[in-house]
Amino acid sequence: MPSSLRKFALVFGLLALAWNPLHASYPQREARTCLYWELLGNGHFFSLNIERLVGSHVALRAGWGVTGGLLMGSVLVGRGDHLL
Repeated sequence: MPSSLRKFALVFGLLALAWNPLHASYPQREARTCLYWELLGNGHFFSLNIERLVGSHVALRAGWGVTGGLLMGSVLVGRGDHLL
């Protein structure tokens, strides 16, 4: 198998796994605190963030990136599980 075909198969396989949602057979827990990093976001090149859901419609976020620290707040609008 040529190396370019191997690379294509590897990339295609990884993308297929990334887009395939996994469903558990038990009820999901609601995460109120999230820790994540992002590329090319608010911290320009990269940032490490922690976000906390306060109440049912307010989220607070703190992050650190190349350009320094970041504090943000968000208000979620909508009803039930359908929020924007």
